[in-house]
Amino acid sequence: MAIGSFGDVSFEVPETLGVSGEYGFPFVQVSKVSGYPALQVVGEELATVQVRLRFSENYNIPNPQAGFDNFLIAASARAPRQLNIGKQTYGLYVIERLRWEVTEMTDQGDALVIDCTVNFLQSQ
Repeated sequence: MAIGSFGDVSFEVPETLGVSGEYGFPFVQVSKVSGYPALQVVGEELATVQVRLRFSENYNIPNPQAGFDNFLIAASARAPRQLNIGKQTYGLYVIERLRWEVTEMTDQGDALVIDCTVNFLQSQ
């Protein structure tokens, strides 16, 4: 398990969930009068990082719901923040998409474990 942070909000990334990313290298085809079309570089796409993360009492987050709420506030701010996972620093990112699910709760309905899939978009 790795501990991560988005700005000042901490979360955990269990090994079974993980991190993935994507880089784009876009080209366009330029037609020629004769012969094969040529490729022209049109620029770079912003990098994306997808993280499956967890807010849980099991990993030093005393109140998973409060941790998730703070993460949601950070996402709603739509401001770039430093993304760190374990010892890896990814740079400044914003949250593009957030999917969440309460996977464990108390008999009173309080969340014990909240799993999220978050798409981060690189900020320039």
